[in-house]
Amino acid sequence: MGKRHTAGSAFLKALGEAGVSYLFTGQPGDHSGMLELLVLAQEDRNSAVLPRFFSCPDDVIALSAAQAYAMVTMEPQAVVIHDDADTHHLQAELSMADRKSVV
Repeated sequence: MGKRHTAGSAFLKALGEAGVSYLFTGQPGDHSGMLELLVLAQEDRNSAVLPRFFSCPDDVIALSAAQAYAMVTMEPQAVVIHDDADTHHLQAELSMADRKSVV
């Protein structure tokens, strides 16, 4: 993953090793560090397989998209959300996702 080894790079590598294909997130993203690491990884031909970043208009849409993709493909997916208010905002959506037996 290039010469930069950070908590973010370890996180992305772990997601890739777990079989996560896409990393869904809402906008406006405060995930610029992860985006930078993904760009660096794309430039590094010896890089581990990392999830692709998929930006959605809202965190709820990101969670719904990840859930739908996981249900169709039976492969795990990941969602990165903002902390604090957005975490509370997604509480109902997380409850629904849990009831639908997401991978």
